[in-house]
Amino acid sequence: MPTLTSDQLRSWDRDGFLVLRSVFSRSEVDSYLAEVDQLVQNRAHEAGETTVDVLLQPDNSQRMLLRDATEADLAYPYKVNDLFISFAPCRRLALDPRLRGTLDTLISGSAVIINSLSLRMGSQQAMHCDTFYMPPPATDKMVVASICLEDQVSQAGPLVYYAGSHRIPPYRFSHGEIHAVPEEMPQALGYVHSSLDAAGLEPASFVGNAGDVFIWHSQLFHGGMPIEDPDRTRKTLVVHYWRREDMQPDQVLEDPETGGFIMNRGHPPV
Repeated sequence: MPTLTSDQLRSWDRDGFLVLRSVFSRSEVDSYLAEVDQLVQNRAHEAGETTVDVLLQPDNSQRMLLRDATEADLAYPYKVNDLFISFAPCRRLALDPRLRGTLDTLISGSAVIINSLSLRMGSQQAMHCDTFYMPPPATDKMVVASICLEDQVSQAGPLVYYAGSHRIPPYRFSHGEIHAVPEEMPQALGYVHSSLDAAGLEPASFVGNAGDVFIWHSQLFHGGMPIEDPDRTRKTLVVHYWRREDMQPDQVLEDPETGGFIMNRGHPPV
């Protein structure tokens, strides 16, 4: 199981992210992509209750059952939600010991998959902190892994982030917590951008190669850049993890194949 160096741990504390190169071989990610492609091609019979968000335009998506998606629907950028629930290849990749050991170290516990997003193209998602939508039970005990499934290019809408933004104190919504109140998002984003300016933080982008993994802190401010070339894909598996020690026993299932853990829940509703 991999061990993080003192330099990597200092970098994580300072910047709020780590880049791990060649965690997976090209043959491993190619094999995974082939299994995903087969699922999508045979979706009418094999996708079950898995859902897909079809991104009609940035930040305007339509959710449907993957099994009901037409070829015209899937011509748009899309993300398949939570394949980890019923698709063993996703669990094998996201809970691989080569990755899980690092995740466990960063959250000082056992990583549990709570959410996964399978992207074919860049997300073009607006800037945000993940805690707006899925705050962990314990402060700062969530990590996110973005697994590159192909060599990426800058024209494909890469991940954009602000190194060090995880150290900005979280915005507190009117209920006193950090999970978003939709009507208050303009104030929350204004607070974050003002804090970024005050700290002199600048955006950067990540363009990785097949098998690389970009891991970020739950408070890192990030999003997806616009897709400049619609013919270029950015095939990626993004996985969010909480810590098993902060969850109730009935919230967690052990994956018998990997020995790792997943959240005990169903697919999101359409």
